[in-house]
Amino acid sequence: MQTRQSSGADMIGLFFEVMPRPGHEQAYFDIAAGLRPELDKNPGLLFIDRFKSVGRPGIVLSHSHWRDEASLAGWRTHAKHHAAQIAGRKLHFEDYRLRIGQLVCEWTPQAGAPRQFETTNSYNDPVLRPERFMIVSTANSPIQAGVEGDILASISREREYIVLALASSLADGLRMAEEFLLAGVVTSIRLYLVSRDYGMFDRKEAPQYYPPVTQVQEHGSKPADAGL
Repeated sequence: MQTRQSSGADMIGLFFEVMPRPGHEQAYFDIAAGLRPELDKNPGLLFIDRFKSVGRPGIVLSHSHWRDEASLAGWRTHAKHHAAQIAGRKLHFEDYRLRIGQLVCEWTPQAGAPRQFETTNSYNDPVLRPERFMIVSTANSPIQAGVEGDILASISREREYIVLALASSLADGLRMAEEFLLAGVVTSIRLYLVSRDYGMFDRKEAPQYYPPVTQVQEHGSKPADAGL
């Protein structure tokens, strides 16, 4: 896990859900470890950790915070990262789902009261598509994290869980965040405006071109669909 400080404004959340092919999970982790020295050189990376889904066997989540879109774009076009993407799609991934969102509200113990931020991301044009929000909370146990949503356990940090849930609107997301705070069961809450949501088989919102992969056969769990 890596953590750097950010003011919050323009911060981007990345949620990369992967279902490795049978026997390929360690290969995925090895590739990620090999990229880590290059990733650490990017000053725009603020936080990264990996999680395994509690309720969907085989699903691994790589969750990271980025200072802004420019920092994320720099990593997306990095040569070694690009080669790893190709290897993952061709060799190691049964499926994946990638969601990118701008932080619009945050509560942490250090911050005290919830902070809201203006949305400045040019990807988020309500004329082109309805706004989509996801609320991300953390907790110290799966029982405490038992709010509605997908619960995942940190691979590197004991007693650290993350919950991903959808919000139908900004107002709905703020209401959910307030409910979580009043219940006193979470250790942080962040609300994101989702700008891109795509995977191996549906790439309409992808910022770079890869041809969609033909889905031949299903095995086990899948990364959560648009309904999460």
